Amino acid sequence: MDWSSLFTSISDFIQYLGETLEKDMSGVTGASDLREDLAFDSLAMLEVLIVVEELGVEVDEARLAAIVTIGDLFDMYIAASES
Repeated sequence: MDWSSLFTSISDFIQYLGETLEKDMSGVTGASDLREDLAFDSLAMLEVLIVVEELGVEVDEARLAAIVTIGDLFDMYIAASES
């Protein structure tokens, strides 16, 4: 399934991440902190970044520091898809 064109909501995005990363994302919202709430360590964060980059979102070092929540990732996806 081509998820890149189906993210009409953050719920779709969260579902995609859960399926791709094989992680239970039930109860996860846009405000969920990747490190604190989801216990993503540095390796898991790298996996998340790879998934996001495969969707066409470039994540440079300056943007990396701004990624705290699922919502931050979704906002980056939306911004990249609109450009």
